[in-house]
Amino acid sequence: SRFKQLDTNGDGKLSGEELKAAPQVMNRLKGADRNSDGFLTLDEILKHLASPALTPKIGSESQPAAPIREAPKVLAPNSAGIGRMMPDIRLKSLHGEELTLRNLLGKNGLVISFINTSCPICKKYGQTLARLEETLSVKGVAMMIVNPTANEKAEDMKAFVKSQGLKSPYIHDPDGSVAKMIGAASTAEGFLLDRQRTLVYRGAIDDQYGLGYSHDAPRRAYLLDAATALLMDRTADPAATTAPGCNLDL
Repeated sequence: SRFKQLDTNGDGKLSGEELKAAPQVMNRLKGADRNSDGFLTLDEILKHLASPALTPKIGSESQPAAPIREAPKVLAPNSAGIGRMMPDIRLKSLHGEELTLRNLLGKNGLVISFINTSCPICKKYGQTLARLEETLSVKGVAMMIVNPTANEKAEDMKAFVKSQGLKSPYIHDPDGSVAKMIGAASTAEGFLLDRQRTLVYRGAIDDQYGLGYSHDAPRRAYLLDAATALLMDRTADPAATTAPGCNLDL
């Protein structure tokens, strides 16, 4: 279960440090620590998720459910793992190439983008990523794409890459091991590493597409802005956001 995966020390409760690996989960569980001891038990989590504030009302007096609408939300950098050095992960591309995270780094950094071929939001972001790939490559920032969905077929992934004009290494991660090591929470989420593999931004690509809405053009280009800040030796602002997409059950 997700609880056991996050409970890295196996003590039957989640600490704030353990929850940092899943900022979207952490955000949803605000207020769940009923005894204020700094830890969350499974019982506290279940009671919190079943609370009236999170459960739709049923009955003659209930109102029609509001349509789901979710845009990127800014997260506190420390709770999202900003400043963490990523391990030098061993990878295999869709075409069988043996790779490592270190070898994929551009001279100024690396973008890791989590997408698949089935999430509606990911489908919309394919060409955005292709343009971003081209823009960043001339600035020395490389890109790799990770598909964390187990049941997607190689031919479908290859067709998506071709149709969107993507050129970066494409990694299928059917067991979610790469997503776990990176700390991904959803598809359509991007991670920006500097030359030392330090995480300097994580979150939405931009705010053009979200749950229940789309804009003609992005109002905030979060990932591109973060890369620009990196190249200017500045801190990204924001350094972390949620990324509306399909949640990863890792």
